[in-house]
Amino acid sequence: LWHIFLYYLVGVDESVVVVMKFSRKRMALCAFSIAARFQNDAVISGTKGSIKVLGPMHCPTTLVVNDKKTEYPLPEPCLPLNFTNSTGLRYEAEEVRQCLLKGLKESPRMPLADSVLLTEIMDEIRKQVGVVFSQDRK
Repeated sequence: LWHIFLYYLVGVDESVVVVMKFSRKRMALCAFSIAARFQNDAVISGTKGSIKVLGPMHCPTTLVVNDKKTEYPLPEPCLPLNFTNSTGLRYEAEEVRQCLLKGLKESPRMPLADSVLLTEIMDEIRKQVGVVFSQDRK
């Protein structure tokens, strides 16, 4: 169970803060902006400590768990990259390859239900912000 509350900072979707409230008094706060430069880190805090995924969080190389830092170096790219640390996406591609070779329709590491939930959350955020894609009208 989750609820989303959006706070518009500037313009339509130039800058947005998303507050998600979950069951058992859990919550998430996400800030997005094309007008301001953020650190692009993710921080998870709980009763037993914290996890920091140092940016860029879409493809990190450093994880800090309760102040213990661990580095995860990425392979060197053989071609120029469009996005920082894009070579890390090879792990997702390899997971898809392994699932296909095993005849699996979904990854046990990232089940379809998790992907559907993430899509529903992103769709709700887009809906509240007012972002509509052409395929939404079909």
